[in-house]
Amino acid sequence: MKLKSIFIAAVAAVATALPAAAQPFKHAQLLQHLDNLGMTITVDDEFCVDHPGVLGAYITTHEPHIALCPGGHVDALDLSTVRHEVGHALQHCVNVKRGTPRDTPILPIDALSAKVNAIVPASDVVFIKSNYPRHKWLIEFEANYIERAYTPLQLLQLWNDGNCTEVLL
Repeated sequence: MKLKSIFIAAVAAVATALPAAAQPFKHAQLLQHLDNLGMTITVDDEFCVDHPGVLGAYITTHEPHIALCPGGHVDALDLSTVRHEVGHALQHCVNVKRGTPRDTPILPIDALSAKVNAIVPASDVVFIKSNYPRHKWLIEFEANYIERAYTPLQLLQLWNDGNCTEVLL
């Protein structure tokens, strides 16, 4: 899809423009690799039109795919959204393989709680509790942790180590 290619190019351009300490690593390669493995990735499509203000989503109705909504301009928040949504894709993979419900986090709750408290801002925790149903809180806390704690290359390694492409087939 041409639009997706433009997004991937924009991701690469943003990555080179950010200071080294804040620079996101290899987002374009992560997206391209997931696309090559069969993950559908849409950019600013009808999902975004139907859900104004949403930055992205991991959707499993019909076929699993990632919808990204940068609104025509890619910035650091959009790159964080990529990591967040790949986190949800990893959660989906792990839950399918474990046979656990969709809203089950990867990490045990005690470990997840400690990691979220250490790295996720309290304002984000409040946002999640205010904007998501209670049964989604744990996976949203974990996806927020994942987006802050993992680089794109680490997420790609987790995807490959978990044989997550099997979930797409």
